[in-house]
Amino acid sequence: MVFNQKLQWLGLILISFLFLNACGDLEPDIQDTRTVTLKMNFHEKSSSRSRSSVSESELSEYSTHLILALPSNESLTSSYNNYYSSYAQGLMDTSQNNVSLDIPLNTQMKIFAFLFKENYSLYELLFGDQNAVYYGESSSFYISTSSHSLSLGITLQTELEGEWKSACYSNSDNTYSIETVTIEGNILNIKYEIHSDNSCTTDYIFIEESHTLASVGDTVIFSNGNTGREFTVTIGSTQKYTPQSSSAVISFNTNSECGNSDWQLNTEKECSNDNAGYTFYCLYQLDGNYLYPNCDSSSTPSTSSINTDDASNTFVKQ
Repeated sequence: MVFNQKLQWLGLILISFLFLNACGDLEPDIQDTRTVTLKMNFHEKSSSRSRSSVSESELSEYSTHLILALPSNESLTSSYNNYYSSYAQGLMDTSQNNVSLDIPLNTQMKIFAFLFKENYSLYELLFGDQNAVYYGESSSFYISTSSHSLSLGITLQTELEGEWKSACYSNSDNTYSIETVTIEGNILNIKYEIHSDNSCTTDYIFIEESHTLASVGDTVIFSNGNTGREFTVTIGSTQKYTPQSSSAVISFNTNSECGNSDWQLNTEKECSNDNAGYTFYCLYQLDGNYLYPNCDSSSTPSTSSINTDDASNTFVKQ
């Protein structure tokens, strides 16, 4: 019901782990630095929570892996061009899964990784502005003259990782909604706060859904110069409903919503999703902290279908 009205919002995010095993000669060749070989070994993230991760075969589709060594006080963003102060840069040899960097001794450092589908030279990356699909950072580490080896984990994410929220917008059934989307790993959670007033202060019903980000496509450039990506989403099997008003309870019981006629106020029920397992084809435009998505059940929407003036199709990073 509400989900079908709002299927144009879906986002993306895939999570994986790269483990970096750093090793080098114990005696540095150059004072205060160490030439370190970073060996990349793929490991899927394990978690007590249900979440998917990008597979090793999917990771192999990314032709260019830019690896940076940075001071530990640097904060990660999706743009590698923020890090001109990096101590060292290198492209991973994807056939051997390794890269060598000169890393300062006795300095708190991090390793940043940026993955691109296209083939780029280091020159093209450092003197251009390419769009990384995945990016991530290691924890802080420290290399001393007595260091023998080091293992670090990098969690890869996309630019859509986190929480996005819409403004209050009107629905066709004279209700009003605020939509919150949280992307973590391959899991996309949507929360619909449905209200009976146009200021979205009078609660009517609360709906939750969970879906799977299935794949990430190539970069799309819009006529206004903003970028985005194509992606697909597999619809989850259930929806959770919580009536928050007596009128919602009466309506749900009268219509035997989800085959139930015993709905109660502020009591959640889980229902089957009629679209479970379907694939939706999506496109988004990103403009700073503003996200404009659109999805379709049959084909990827055109760039002209993105409406940046529609409140129901505008999400702000929280």
